[in-house]
Amino acid sequence: MKRILILAAVFTLVAAPAMAQVSDMVELTRTVLRAEKKVVFAENMWLTNAEGKAFWPVYNEYEAELSKINDRVLKLLKDYADTFDTLTDAQAKKIVDETFDIRKKKLSLRKSYAKKFAKVIPQKKVFRFFQLDYAIEALVNFSIAADLPYME
Repeated sequence: MKRILILAAVFTLVAAPAMAQVSDMVELTRTVLRAEKKVVFAENMWLTNAEGKAFWPVYNEYEAELSKINDRVLKLLKDYADTFDTLTDAQAKKIVDETFDIRKKKLSLRKSYAKKFAKVIPQKKVFRFFQLDYAIEALVNFSIAADLPYME
């Protein structure tokens, strides 16, 4: 669990610059987060060797799909940062709608992969995976929210 806190700290340290310099800093941040996240799972899933051989390819697929959804999150954050001072009601509605759609896509992805993970590891470990996954996401979301200016 220490890794999860380290992961949040890393994100917090680079979140503010990432909003200002979206390109290079965001990619660096994402690379660090992916590596740290994988370590969190490796240290906390308690997989047997056989489970690990079956789990990691599914995990890598999951992360690749999740990354595509998170690309949308980054675009949304960039759009928000770019238009913060001039945001119209129509743009605000678009951001809200996109946020809901992203959350729906993440839930759909998780439901789909819960079934895939259940084919390769015991259900209790599937449960543990999603506990860790949600904890990491919550910390990242908190870090983003802490640095994101609220609309007036």
